Amino acid sequence: MNERYLNEALESIDSGRIDSALSYRKPKIRFSVIATAAALVMAAGIGAFVFARNGSETVRTDSIGECLNDMEKSPDFDGGVTAGGSEKEKLLSDTPIAYTGTEITPEQIRELAEREKNIIAQYVRSENKGLEGEICIASEGYSYLQTSDNTVALDFVTLPVFTGDRIIGEAVVYSVDGKLSYSVSAGGTGWEKKTEAFANSPDGRVCFVYIGTLKEAVIASDNSVFDLREGACDVFEGIPDLFERYSDAHNTYSFKEMKESGHYVTADR
Repeated sequence: MNERYLNEALESIDSGRIDSALSYRKPKIRFSVIATAAALVMAAGIGAFVFARNGSETVRTDSIGECLNDMEKSPDFDGGVTAGGSEKEKLLSDTPIAYTGTEITPEQIRELAEREKNIIAQYVRSENKGLEGEICIASEGYSYLQTSDNTVALDFVTLPVFTGDRIIGEAVVYSVDGKLSYSVSAGGTGWEKKTEAFANSPDGRVCFVYIGTLKEAVIASDNSVFDLREGACDVFEGIPDLFERYSDAHNTYSFKEMKESGHYVTADR
Protein backbone atom coordinates (compact mmCIF):
# COMPACT_ATOMS: atom_id res chain seq x y z
CA MET A 1 0.00 0.00 0.00
CA ASN A 2 1.58 3.32 -1.08
CA GLU A 3 1.05 6.96 -0.12
CA ARG A 4 -1.46 7.68 -2.90
CA TYR A 5 -3.72 4.83 -1.76
CA LEU A 6 -3.48 5.98 1.85
CA ASN A 7 -4.40 9.55 0.90
CA GLU A 8 -7.37 8.38 -1.16
CA ALA A 9 -8.57 6.20 1.69
CA LEU A 10 -8.29 9.02 4.20
CA GLU A 11 -10.14 11.43 1.91
CA SER A 12 -13.03 8.98 1.64
CA ILE A 13 -13.71 9.10 5.40
CA ASP A 14 -16.39 11.63 6.24
CA SER A 15 -15.76 14.19 8.98
CA GLY A 16 -18.54 12.80 11.18
CA ARG A 17 -16.76 9.48 11.53
CA ILE A 18 -13.48 11.21 12.33
CA ASP A 19 -15.12 13.37 15.03
CA SER A 20 -16.77 10.29 16.48
CA ALA A 21 -13.48 8.40 16.58
CA LEU A 22 -11.62 11.29 18.18
CA SER A 23 -14.24 11.72 20.89
CA TYR A 24 -14.47 7.99 21.70
CA ARG A 25 -13.34 6.98 25.18
CA LYS A 26 -12.91 3.38 26.22
CA PRO A 27 -14.72 2.23 29.36
CA LYS A 28 -12.36 1.66 32.27
CA ILE A 29 -11.62 -2.00 32.88
CA ARG A 30 -10.14 -3.35 36.08
CA PHE A 31 -6.42 -3.84 35.54
CA SER A 32 -6.58 -7.29 37.15
CA VAL A 33 -8.83 -8.38 34.28
CA ILE A 34 -6.42 -6.99 31.67
CA ALA A 35 -3.44 -8.60 33.37
CA THR A 36 -5.20 -11.95 33.50
CA ALA A 37 -6.04 -11.85 29.81
CA ALA A 38 -2.54 -10.70 28.86
CA ALA A 39 -0.89 -13.41 30.89
CA LEU A 40 -3.02 -16.06 29.24
CA VAL A 41 -2.08 -14.88 25.78
CA MET A 42 1.57 -14.16 26.52
CA ALA A 43 2.44 -17.43 28.25
CA ALA A 44 5.42 -18.82 26.36
CA GLY A 45 4.20 -20.54 23.24
CA ILE A 46 0.67 -20.73 24.60
CA GLY A 47 -2.34 -19.13 23.06
CA ALA A 48 -0.98 -18.16 19.69
CA PHE A 49 -4.62 -17.36 19.04
CA VAL A 50 -7.46 -16.63 21.43
CA PHE A 51 -11.13 -17.23 20.77
CA ALA A 52 -13.63 -15.41 23.01
CA ARG A 53 -17.33 -16.15 23.18
CA ASN A 54 -20.36 -15.18 25.16
CA GLY A 55 -23.97 -15.73 24.35
CA SER A 56 -24.11 -13.26 21.49
CA GLU A 57 -20.73 -12.67 19.90
CA THR A 58 -17.49 -14.33 18.92
CA VAL A 59 -14.12 -12.59 18.68
CA ARG A 60 -10.86 -14.02 17.39
CA THR A 61 -7.66 -12.16 18.24
CA ASP A 62 -4.52 -12.90 16.25
CA SER A 63 -2.35 -10.13 17.70
CA ILE A 64 -1.72 -8.90 21.22
CA GLY A 65 -0.01 -5.68 20.19
CA GLU A 66 -3.10 -3.53 20.69
CA CYS A 67 -3.80 -5.19 24.02
CA LEU A 68 -0.31 -4.43 25.30
CA ASN A 69 -0.45 -0.85 24.02
CA ASP A 70 -3.70 -0.32 25.90
CA MET A 71 -2.15 -1.81 29.04
CA GLU A 72 0.82 0.52 28.88
CA LYS A 73 -1.50 3.52 28.57
CA SER A 74 -3.56 2.42 31.56
CA PRO A 75 -3.00 4.51 34.72
CA ASP A 76 -2.92 1.21 36.62
CA PHE A 77 -0.07 -0.25 34.57
CA ASP A 78 3.11 -0.46 36.62
CA GLY A 79 5.24 -2.25 34.04
CA GLY A 80 5.81 -4.98 36.60
CA VAL A 81 7.96 -7.26 34.50
CA THR A 82 11.28 -6.93 36.33
CA ALA A 83 12.23 -8.68 39.53
CA GLY A 84 15.30 -7.00 40.94
CA GLY A 85 15.56 -5.41 44.37
CA SER A 86 12.46 -3.50 45.39
CA GLU A 87 10.69 -4.63 42.21
CA LYS A 88 10.87 -8.21 43.44
CA GLU A 89 9.27 -7.14 46.70
CA LYS A 90 6.42 -5.57 44.75
CA LEU A 91 5.82 -8.86 42.98
CA LEU A 92 5.64 -10.97 46.14
CA SER A 93 3.24 -10.11 48.93
CA ASP A 94 3.36 -11.51 52.46
CA THR A 95 -0.34 -10.94 53.11
CA PRO A 96 -2.70 -13.88 53.71
CA ILE A 97 -4.47 -15.30 50.68
CA ALA A 98 -7.72 -13.48 49.94
CA TYR A 99 -10.38 -13.75 47.25
CA THR A 100 -11.91 -11.42 44.69
CA GLY A 101 -15.00 -11.78 42.54
CA THR A 102 -18.02 -14.02 42.91
CA GLU A 103 -17.25 -17.72 42.70
CA ILE A 104 -18.52 -19.51 39.60
CA THR A 105 -20.36 -22.62 40.72
CA PRO A 106 -19.46 -26.17 39.60
CA GLU A 107 -22.94 -26.47 38.14
CA GLN A 108 -22.44 -23.40 35.97
CA ILE A 109 -19.08 -24.66 34.73
CA ARG A 110 -20.41 -28.14 33.96
CA GLU A 111 -23.39 -26.71 32.07
CA LEU A 112 -21.18 -24.40 30.00
CA ALA A 113 -18.63 -27.14 29.24
CA GLU A 114 -21.36 -29.51 28.08
CA ARG A 115 -23.13 -26.88 26.00
CA GLU A 116 -20.02 -25.44 24.36
CA LYS A 117 -17.81 -28.54 24.11
CA ASN A 118 -18.05 -28.94 20.34
CA ILE A 119 -17.32 -25.27 19.63
CA ILE A 120 -14.31 -25.35 21.98
CA ALA A 121 -13.04 -28.59 20.44
CA GLN A 122 -13.47 -27.32 16.90
CA TYR A 123 -11.34 -24.28 17.66
CA VAL A 124 -8.63 -26.24 19.49
CA ARG A 125 -8.47 -28.80 16.68
CA SER A 126 -8.09 -26.02 14.12
CA GLU A 127 -4.95 -24.84 15.97
CA ASN A 128 -3.53 -28.38 16.22
CA LYS A 129 -3.33 -29.53 12.63
CA GLY A 130 -3.38 -33.29 12.15
CA LEU A 131 -4.49 -33.94 15.73
CA GLU A 132 -5.85 -37.43 16.25
CA GLY A 133 -7.99 -38.72 19.10
CA GLU A 134 -10.83 -37.36 21.19
CA ILE A 135 -10.81 -33.85 22.56
CA CYS A 136 -11.98 -33.49 26.14
CA ILE A 137 -12.78 -30.39 28.15
CA ALA A 138 -12.48 -30.44 31.94
CA SER A 139 -15.69 -29.53 33.73
CA GLU A 140 -13.84 -28.50 36.88
CA GLY A 141 -10.91 -26.13 36.85
CA TYR A 142 -8.68 -23.80 38.80
CA SER A 143 -8.21 -20.09 39.40
CA TYR A 144 -4.87 -18.26 39.48
CA LEU A 145 -3.27 -16.63 42.50
CA GLN A 146 -1.70 -13.20 41.91
CA THR A 147 1.48 -13.03 44.00
CA SER A 148 1.64 -9.22 44.18
CA ASP A 149 -1.31 -9.18 46.58
CA ASN A 150 -1.96 -12.89 47.17
CA THR A 151 -5.47 -12.74 45.79
CA VAL A 152 -7.32 -15.43 43.87
CA ALA A 153 -9.88 -14.25 41.30
CA LEU A 154 -12.81 -16.62 41.79
CA ASP A 155 -14.64 -15.20 38.79
CA PHE A 156 -12.00 -16.62 36.39
CA VAL A 157 -11.76 -20.42 36.12
CA THR A 158 -9.38 -22.22 33.75
CA LEU A 159 -10.51 -25.54 32.25
CA PRO A 160 -7.79 -27.71 30.65
CA VAL A 161 -8.53 -29.04 27.17
CA PHE A 162 -6.78 -32.32 26.52
CA THR A 163 -6.46 -35.46 24.45
CA GLY A 164 -5.22 -38.56 26.23
CA ASP A 165 -2.62 -37.37 28.73
CA ARG A 166 -1.67 -34.24 26.78
CA ILE A 167 -2.97 -30.76 27.47
CA ILE A 168 -3.50 -29.00 24.14
CA GLY A 169 -5.40 -25.87 25.13
CA GLU A 170 -7.66 -24.34 27.73
CA ALA A 171 -10.99 -22.60 28.14
CA VAL A 172 -11.22 -19.75 30.64
CA VAL A 173 -14.70 -19.21 32.04
CA TYR A 174 -15.27 -15.77 33.52
CA SER A 175 -18.09 -13.72 34.93
CA VAL A 176 -18.56 -10.01 34.30
CA ASP A 177 -21.54 -8.26 35.89
CA GLY A 178 -23.14 -11.65 36.49
CA LYS A 179 -22.86 -12.73 32.85
CA LEU A 180 -20.89 -15.88 32.10
CA SER A 181 -18.56 -15.90 29.10
CA TYR A 182 -15.46 -17.82 28.09
CA SER A 183 -12.34 -17.66 25.94
CA VAL A 184 -10.33 -20.47 24.40
CA SER A 185 -6.59 -20.48 23.75
CA ALA A 186 -4.64 -23.05 21.74
CA GLY A 187 -1.69 -23.36 19.41
CA GLY A 188 2.02 -23.24 20.04
CA THR A 189 4.16 -25.58 22.14
CA GLY A 190 3.75 -24.12 25.62
CA TRP A 191 1.07 -26.63 26.57
CA GLU A 192 3.83 -29.20 26.86
CA LYS A 193 5.11 -27.32 29.92
CA LYS A 194 1.80 -27.67 31.73
CA THR A 195 1.62 -31.34 30.77
CA GLU A 196 5.17 -31.79 32.09
CA ALA A 197 4.36 -30.01 35.35
CA PHE A 198 1.45 -32.31 36.11
CA ALA A 199 3.43 -35.41 35.11
CA ASN A 200 6.46 -34.55 37.24
CA SER A 201 4.77 -33.43 40.44
CA PRO A 202 5.21 -36.26 42.99
CA ASP A 203 1.50 -36.47 43.81
CA GLY A 204 0.20 -34.89 40.59
CA ARG A 205 -0.84 -31.65 42.29
CA VAL A 206 0.36 -28.24 41.16
CA CYS A 207 -0.67 -24.67 41.89
CA PHE A 208 -0.93 -21.85 39.36
CA VAL A 209 0.31 -18.31 39.96
CA TYR A 210 0.65 -15.02 38.12
CA ILE A 211 3.66 -12.90 39.09
CA GLY A 212 3.21 -9.24 38.27
CA THR A 213 1.82 -8.48 34.84
CA LEU A 214 3.24 -11.02 32.42
CA LYS A 215 4.91 -13.79 34.39
CA GLU A 216 3.20 -17.11 34.95
CA ALA A 217 4.39 -20.22 36.75
CA VAL A 218 3.28 -23.65 37.88
CA ILE A 219 4.56 -24.83 41.27
CA ALA A 220 4.61 -28.57 41.93
CA SER A 221 4.05 -30.11 45.35
CA ASP A 222 7.82 -30.70 45.74
CA ASN A 223 8.41 -26.95 45.19
CA SER A 224 9.66 -27.39 41.63
CA VAL A 225 8.85 -24.36 39.51
CA PHE A 226 7.79 -24.69 35.89
CA ASP A 227 8.32 -21.34 34.24
CA LEU A 228 5.57 -20.58 31.73
CA ARG A 229 6.95 -17.12 31.13
CA GLU A 230 10.65 -16.31 31.29
CA GLY A 231 11.77 -14.89 34.62
CA ALA A 232 9.36 -16.56 37.03
CA CYS A 233 12.05 -18.86 38.42
CA ASP A 234 14.29 -15.84 39.09
CA VAL A 235 11.57 -14.19 41.17
CA PHE A 236 11.20 -17.28 43.37
CA GLU A 237 14.92 -17.88 43.83
CA GLY A 238 15.82 -18.35 47.50
CA ILE A 239 12.22 -18.54 48.73
CA PRO A 240 11.51 -21.79 50.65
CA ASP A 241 8.32 -23.87 50.74
CA LEU A 242 6.79 -22.28 47.65
CA PHE A 243 3.97 -24.81 47.32
CA GLU A 244 2.91 -24.38 50.94
CA ARG A 245 3.09 -20.61 50.56
CA TYR A 246 1.00 -20.35 47.40
CA SER A 247 -1.17 -23.45 47.30
CA ASP A 248 -4.85 -22.85 47.91
CA ALA A 249 -7.97 -24.92 47.29
CA HIS A 250 -8.86 -22.72 44.32
CA ASN A 251 -5.51 -22.53 42.52
CA THR A 252 -4.31 -26.09 43.17
CA TYR A 253 -5.21 -28.77 40.67
CA SER A 254 -4.57 -32.41 39.81
CA PHE A 255 -4.96 -33.37 36.17
CA LYS A 256 -4.88 -37.05 37.14
CA GLU A 257 -7.63 -36.71 39.77
CA MET A 258 -9.81 -34.74 37.35
CA LYS A 259 -9.58 -37.52 34.77
CA GLU A 260 -10.12 -40.30 37.30
CA SER A 261 -13.17 -38.57 38.72
CA GLY A 262 -14.70 -38.18 35.26
CA HIS A 263 -15.07 -34.41 35.66
CA TYR A 264 -14.77 -33.68 31.96
CA VAL A 265 -16.84 -33.80 28.82
CA THR A 266 -15.89 -35.31 25.46
CA ALA A 267 -16.64 -33.46 22.25
CA ASP A 268 -18.49 -35.14 19.42
CA ARG A 269 -16.28 -36.22 16.54
